[in-house]
Amino acid sequence: MRKNLSAMGLLLAGTLIMLSACKKNEYHPTNKTTGYLYTSINGEGENRIVRFSRAEDGSLSAEKSWPTGTNGGANVGAGGDAHGDFDAQGAVQLIDNWLLAGNAGGNQVSVFAVDHASGDLSFKSNTASGGTRPVSIAFTRKANTNNEYWVVVANQWNNPNVQKDGAKIERYPNNAFFQTDLTKPDASDAQRNISLFTFNAATGALSPDKLLDTYNRENG
Repeated sequence: MRKNLSAMGLLLAGTLIMLSACKKNEYHPTNKTTGYLYTSINGEGENRIVRFSRAEDGSLSAEKSWPTGTNGGANVGAGGDAHGDFDAQGAVQLIDNWLLAGNAGGNQVSVFAVDHASGDLSFKSNTASGGTRPVSIAFTRKANTNNEYWVVVANQWNNPNVQKDGAKIERYPNNAFFQTDLTKPDASDAQRNISLFTFNAATGALSPDKLLDTYNRENG
C-alpha cells in the first residue's frame, strides 16, 4: 500500500511539474501586426479591395480600401431574399507581389501591386475576364519558369436560383427561364466559361491565352 501511495505521489508531482511548465510557457499574443487580410466588396457600384491588418492574437483592425475602377456584381433589388447575393469562391488571389481580383459586375480582372511591408496596394490594370460575371480565380506556376503563371478565371454569367417552396415558390430570373430546355445551346453559353490567362509576376501583366471550356444554362 505504501509503495502504491509513493508511486501516486510521484505521479502527482510529475503532473504538477508538467502543469507548471505549461503555465510558464503559456502563449501570450500581442497586438503586433503580423500580416494582412484582403477581400473584395463586390457590391453595388464600383468594386473595392479591402485590407485589414491582422494582429498576432488574430484580431483585425486598420481597415483600408482601394477602388478597382470597375463594378462589383451585387444587385440588392434582384433575387428575392438573396438580396443580390451570389455564389463566389477565390475571387481574390495573391501571386508573389501581386493581388488579382474578379469584378463580377464589370467583367474585369484587376491587378494590384502589393507592398508586403505596409500591406498597401497600388492599382496596375484591368483585363477583360473573357466572359460575364467573373467570380473565381485560380493559378499555378508554369513549368520551368520562375515568374510566369497560368491563371484561370471562372465566368458565372448569372445566378439562377429557386427560393421557398409550395405556393410561395420563387424562381429567378423568372419562371420562364426554368420552363425552357436549359441543356440546349444558347447565345449566352459563350459567356459562361473558364478562360485561361498568362500572368507575368515580374511585370504584373495579365494576358488572355484561350478559352478552356463553355457551359450551357443548366450549369448557370
